[in-house]
Amino acid sequence: MHEKGISLNWSGTVTGINPEITRSNAIVVYPNPGNGIFTVLGANIISLKVTNLSGKVICTSQTPVFDLSNQPIGIYFVSVKTDRTTVVRKIILN
Repeated sequence: MHEKGISLNWSGTVTGINPEITRSNAIVVYPNPGNGIFTVLGANIISLKVTNLSGKVICTSQTPVFDLSNQPIGIYFVSVKTDRTTVVRKIILN
């Protein structure tokens, strides 16, 4: 048998940083995973909405703290509306 080698050369180049992406990364939901009470950290948060994997709205809030302790364990999505954009974060309820 003859073995053939494969050679791969790759170099990455950063062409710029989108300030909206940088700002959106400043939104943090913790603890994640968590047991029920979650807190959203970020600047200029207006509101948030939590949905399950089916897209059903589980809760909405005008405050950065929300409670999912009465929901089944699983994966949820938190949509955080700020004064500039809307960011979605995945959270896990244990």
